[in-house]
Amino acid sequence: YSATTSPQGGTTVNAGTLLVTGTTSSVTVNNSGILAGNGTTGDVVINSGGVIAPGNSPGTLTTGNMTWNGGGIYNWELSSANGTDGTDWDLISSTGNLPNGANSTNRFTIAASTTNASGFDPNERFKSWTIANFAGGISGFSSDAFTINATGFDNLPASYLFGVSSNGTAISCTYSAIATWIAGTGNCTDAGNWGQNF
Repeated sequence: YSATTSPQGGTTVNAGTLLVTGTTSSVTVNNSGILAGNGTTGDVVINSGGVIAPGNSPGTLTTGNMTWNGGGIYNWELSSANGTDGTDWDLISSTGNLPNGANSTNRFTIAASTTNASGFDPNERFKSWTIANFAGGISGFSSDAFTINATGFDNLPASYLFGVSSNGTAISCTYSAIATWIAGTGNCTDAGNWGQNF
Protein backbone atom coordinates (compact mmCIF):
# COMPACT_ATOMS: atom_id res chain seq x y z
CA TYR A 1 0.00 0.00 0.00
CA SER A 2 1.62 3.25 -1.12
CA ALA A 3 -0.15 6.48 -0.16
CA THR A 4 0.34 9.65 -2.13
CA THR A 5 -3.04 11.28 -1.40
CA SER A 6 -5.18 11.44 1.72
CA PRO A 7 -7.61 8.53 2.25
CA GLN A 8 -10.85 9.66 3.91
CA GLY A 9 -11.10 8.76 7.60
CA GLY A 10 -7.49 7.74 8.08
CA THR A 11 -5.72 4.45 7.46
CA THR A 12 -5.23 1.34 9.58
CA VAL A 13 -2.30 -0.87 8.62
CA ASN A 14 -2.89 -4.46 9.74
CA ALA A 15 -0.32 -6.11 7.49
CA GLY A 16 2.17 -5.12 4.83
CA THR A 17 3.71 -1.69 4.34
CA LEU A 18 2.09 1.71 3.96
CA LEU A 19 4.74 3.68 2.07
CA VAL A 20 3.96 7.39 2.35
CA THR A 21 5.61 9.43 -0.39
CA GLY A 22 3.19 12.35 -0.38
CA THR A 23 0.56 13.35 2.17
CA THR A 24 -1.94 11.16 3.99
CA SER A 25 -4.21 11.55 7.02
CA SER A 26 -4.06 9.73 10.36
CA VAL A 27 -2.48 6.28 10.50
CA THR A 28 -2.82 3.44 13.00
CA VAL A 29 -0.26 0.66 12.68
CA ASN A 30 -1.20 -2.70 14.19
CA ASN A 31 0.64 -6.00 14.56
CA SER A 32 2.48 -6.97 11.32
CA GLY A 33 1.92 -3.54 9.77
CA ILE A 34 4.65 -1.09 8.77
CA LEU A 35 4.48 2.67 8.22
CA ALA A 36 7.38 3.87 6.07
CA GLY A 37 8.38 6.61 3.64
CA ASN A 38 9.49 10.23 3.55
CA GLY A 39 6.10 11.89 3.22
CA THR A 40 3.70 13.56 5.67
CA THR A 41 0.96 12.00 7.78
CA GLY A 42 -1.62 13.11 10.29
CA ASP A 43 -1.64 11.64 13.79
CA VAL A 44 0.09 8.26 14.10
CA VAL A 45 -0.47 5.42 16.58
CA ILE A 46 2.01 2.54 16.71
CA ASN A 47 0.44 -0.44 18.50
CA SER A 48 2.04 -3.67 19.70
CA GLY A 49 3.77 -5.42 16.81
CA GLY A 50 3.41 -2.38 14.57
CA VAL A 51 6.49 -0.82 12.99
CA ILE A 52 7.44 2.70 11.95
CA ALA A 53 10.38 2.98 9.54
CA PRO A 54 11.00 6.58 8.41
CA GLY A 55 12.52 7.55 5.10
CA ASN A 56 13.91 5.58 2.23
CA SER A 57 17.12 4.24 3.74
CA PRO A 58 17.40 6.56 5.68
CA GLY A 59 15.23 9.69 5.70
CA THR A 60 12.53 11.74 7.43
CA LEU A 61 8.86 11.00 8.03
CA THR A 62 6.76 14.00 9.09
CA THR A 63 3.77 13.34 11.35
CA GLY A 64 1.17 14.93 13.59
CA ASN A 65 0.68 13.74 17.16
CA MET A 66 2.16 10.34 17.87
CA THR A 67 1.55 7.46 20.27
CA TRP A 68 4.23 4.80 20.75
CA ASN A 69 2.52 1.96 22.60
CA GLY A 70 4.24 -0.92 24.34
CA GLY A 71 5.31 -3.65 21.93
CA GLY A 72 5.63 -1.20 19.04
CA ILE A 73 8.85 -0.88 17.06
CA TYR A 74 10.83 1.97 15.50
CA ASN A 75 13.14 0.62 12.79
CA TRP A 76 15.93 3.19 12.96
CA GLU A 77 18.72 3.18 10.37
CA LEU A 78 22.11 4.91 10.47
CA SER A 79 24.30 5.39 7.39
CA SER A 80 26.73 8.05 8.66
CA ALA A 81 27.54 8.56 12.32
CA ASN A 82 28.53 12.22 11.98
CA GLY A 83 26.02 13.52 9.47
CA THR A 84 22.60 15.17 9.64
CA ASP A 85 19.29 14.17 11.25
CA GLY A 86 16.91 12.80 8.63
CA THR A 87 19.59 12.49 5.97
CA ASP A 88 22.30 10.29 7.43
CA TRP A 89 20.05 8.60 9.95
CA ASP A 90 16.29 8.18 10.24
CA LEU A 91 14.23 10.93 11.82
CA ILE A 92 10.60 11.34 12.81
CA SER A 93 9.65 15.01 12.64
CA SER A 94 6.38 15.52 14.51
CA THR A 95 4.38 18.73 14.55
CA GLY A 96 2.52 17.38 17.58
CA ASN A 97 3.26 15.63 20.85
CA LEU A 98 4.24 12.23 22.22
CA PRO A 99 2.49 10.99 25.38
CA ASN A 100 3.78 8.05 27.38
CA GLY A 101 2.35 4.94 25.70
CA ALA A 102 4.80 2.33 27.01
CA ASN A 103 6.29 1.39 30.38
CA SER A 104 9.00 -0.73 31.98
CA THR A 105 6.95 -3.93 31.70
CA ASN A 106 5.59 -3.25 28.20
CA ARG A 107 8.35 -1.48 26.33
CA PHE A 108 8.65 0.23 22.97
CA THR A 109 11.58 -1.07 20.90
CA ILE A 110 14.14 0.95 18.97
CA ALA A 111 15.58 -1.49 16.42
CA ALA A 112 18.90 0.14 15.50
CA SER A 113 20.61 -0.97 12.31
CA THR A 114 23.43 0.05 10.03
CA THR A 115 25.71 -1.34 7.36
CA ASN A 116 29.30 -0.12 7.72
CA ALA A 117 28.19 3.37 8.72
CA SER A 118 30.81 5.95 7.83
CA GLY A 119 32.39 7.74 10.77
CA PHE A 120 31.19 5.24 13.38
CA ASP A 121 33.86 4.63 16.01
CA PRO A 122 32.99 1.53 18.07
CA ASN A 123 35.41 2.70 20.77
CA GLU A 124 33.79 6.12 21.19
CA ARG A 125 33.00 6.94 24.80
CA PHE A 126 29.70 8.64 24.02
CA LYS A 127 27.65 9.39 20.90
CA SER A 128 24.09 10.65 20.52
CA TRP A 129 21.74 10.83 17.53
CA THR A 130 18.37 12.62 17.49
CA ILE A 131 15.83 10.11 16.18
CA ALA A 132 12.58 12.04 16.73
CA ASN A 133 11.49 15.66 17.30
CA PHE A 134 8.13 16.70 18.78
CA ALA A 135 7.12 20.35 18.43
CA GLY A 136 4.35 19.83 21.00
CA GLY A 137 6.64 18.18 23.52
CA ILE A 138 7.03 14.77 25.16
CA SER A 139 5.10 13.84 28.30
CA GLY A 140 5.84 11.08 30.80
CA PHE A 141 9.16 10.10 29.26
CA SER A 142 11.09 7.29 30.92
CA SER A 143 14.12 5.52 29.47
CA ASP A 144 12.85 2.36 31.19
CA ALA A 145 9.96 2.31 28.72
CA PHE A 146 12.35 1.56 25.84
CA THR A 147 14.38 -1.40 24.65
CA ILE A 148 17.23 -1.09 22.17
CA ASN A 149 17.63 -3.99 19.74
CA ALA A 150 21.08 -3.59 18.16
CA THR A 151 21.36 -6.96 16.44
CA GLY A 152 21.36 -5.16 13.07
CA PHE A 153 24.12 -2.74 14.07
CA ASP A 154 27.52 -3.56 12.53
CA ASN A 155 31.03 -3.28 13.99
CA LEU A 156 30.11 -3.24 17.67
CA PRO A 157 32.81 -4.03 20.24
CA ALA A 158 32.58 -6.79 22.84
CA SER A 159 31.15 -4.40 25.44
CA TYR A 160 28.87 -1.48 24.64
CA LEU A 161 25.74 0.27 25.82
CA PHE A 162 22.83 1.76 23.87
CA GLY A 163 20.29 4.00 25.55
CA VAL A 164 17.40 6.40 24.97
CA SER A 165 17.28 9.97 26.28
CA SER A 166 15.01 13.01 25.95
CA ASN A 167 15.28 16.76 26.47
CA GLY A 168 11.51 17.26 26.50
CA THR A 169 11.05 17.88 22.77
CA ALA A 170 13.37 15.30 21.19
CA ILE A 171 14.28 11.65 21.65
CA SER A 172 17.85 10.53 21.08
CA CYS A 173 19.56 7.17 20.73
CA THR A 174 22.83 7.10 22.65
CA TYR A 175 25.87 4.85 22.34
CA SER A 176 28.82 4.27 24.65
CA ALA A 177 31.70 1.83 24.45
CA ILE A 178 32.36 0.08 27.73
CA ALA A 179 36.02 -0.19 28.66
CA THR A 180 37.36 -3.68 29.43
CA TRP A 181 40.35 -4.12 31.73
CA ILE A 182 42.97 -6.27 29.95
CA ALA A 183 46.16 -5.68 31.93
CA GLY A 184 45.75 -8.02 34.88
CA THR A 185 47.70 -5.57 37.03
CA GLY A 186 48.68 -2.03 36.22
CA ASN A 187 47.81 1.63 36.45
CA CYS A 188 44.15 2.37 35.77
CA THR A 189 45.11 5.72 34.22
CA ASP A 190 47.16 4.00 31.50
CA ALA A 191 44.95 3.81 28.38
CA GLY A 192 46.86 0.75 27.16
CA ASN A 193 45.50 -1.28 30.07
CA TRP A 194 41.95 -0.97 28.75
CA GLY A 195 40.55 -2.86 25.79
CA GLN A 196 38.98 0.25 24.26
CA ASN A 197 42.10 2.36 24.95
CA PHE A 198 40.27 4.63 27.37
